[in-house]
Amino acid sequence: MLSPAAARRIFDIVLGNTRARDAEVTVAGLRQDLTRFAENAIHQNVSEESVSVSLRVVLDGRTGRATTGRIEEHALRRLVLAAEETARLAPPDADLLEVLGPQTYSVPERHDPATEEADPTARARAAQVAIETARAAGMKAAGYVSTGAQLLAHATSRGLSAHQTWSAAGFSLTVTGADSTGWVLQTAPSLADLDASVLARRATQKAVAARAPRPLPPGEYTVILEPAAVADLLGFLRPGFGARQVQEKQSFLTDRLGTPVFGANIALADDCQHPLATGPVFDGEGVPRRPVSLVEAGVARGLVYDRRCAAKAGVAPTGHGLPEPNAIGSWAQNLALAGGDSSVERMIAATRRGVLVTRFWYCRQVEPMQVVITGLTRDGTYWIEDGRVAHGLQNARFNQGVVALLNRVTALGVPERAGGGEEPPLVVPALAAEGFRFTG
Repeated sequence: MLSPAAARRIFDIVLGNTRARDAEVTVAGLRQDLTRFAENAIHQNVSEESVSVSLRVVLDGRTGRATTGRIEEHALRRLVLAAEETARLAPPDADLLEVLGPQTYSVPERHDPATEEADPTARARAAQVAIETARAAGMKAAGYVSTGAQLLAHATSRGLSAHQTWSAAGFSLTVTGADSTGWVLQTAPSLADLDASVLARRATQKAVAARAPRPLPPGEYTVILEPAAVADLLGFLRPGFGARQVQEKQSFLTDRLGTPVFGANIALADDCQHPLATGPVFDGEGVPRRPVSLVEAGVARGLVYDRRCAAKAGVAPTGHGLPEPNAIGSWAQNLALAGGDSSVERMIAATRRGVLVTRFWYCRQVEPMQVVITGLTRDGTYWIEDGRVAHGLQNARFNQGVVALLNRVTALGVPERAGGGEEPPLVVPALAAEGFRFTG
């Protein structure tokens, strides 16, 4: 993977060849290795290394950006010409800010060299555990084991220079029987943190428990959402905490700051320094990301700001800006929902009749001001009767407002890093809630 020293060489070439007084360069390097398996056999090993260099310049009150995947000097010189030409053709922008000067960052250690350099054998061992566990239950395993690392570096013509490297490993498994499936996904900075035996047993047990699924009549039910399902829904709140969306009255928080939005048992923050968080500690403009308390005891307390919206509001930016120019402004990337002292098992035991959901998929927003989402359950949905899992359920469509859901939470588990795979993971607990609407 591209090294920090190589990124600095790119900065020197690009910034040394532009005539713009204000210029910023972002270099992203990626190494990803993947072992895929299906039908109880490994069928693919792939390895990818890539690099992206993006330059933004400001010329005469106009800004332009260009991006390349080449790092030879002649390609970087062409990148400069392309960015400057784009700026010349862009409309004037009276709200443009100077690029940043030097900043101070607190960078947590999230890089495991052994995970970055893991060979196919290490991934194959984890895949084989999944295959053997599913086969022993008379089922089939499919999924992947991934390893790799990322580098993100940012520099400006005014002296800012920052970089961060982090590693990542992932284990995704779907176990399939005649009429049921079970699923698990876990990510971590180190491959050693993923216990393939535990994860494979969990996915297989889910598939076994979901056999002979029955239909779920439409209606409102008590639900227990495992962390992946919570993350699938909570991710739709990300843009609503952005200052630009609130300023433009496009957010569920419009005119609601300082008022109760969720139940009193809900506390939500954006915190890239959380031990379970992932990703860079600076934003697309090089501003250090700082923790932001978004919701306290159900009351909306904070927003995330890019530099432009912060200047408009007369506050300091929080380090959540996207690369300029963009139409969004800021993004709450590292959401962390505070948990409680319950567990999925205790929630089930306390439920007379309800639905246990492993995860959702194909989720889409249908109304932004209440964050109403539609989607389907997948890979392990169960009927709870008198405090125990009674039988599996066929996948069901839901139509549910996330704001309404977070006003009806009755129990919270211990937070963990979780996600359904389509979006970056969040730090969330399992939860139980009333009145969840299944529509078919």
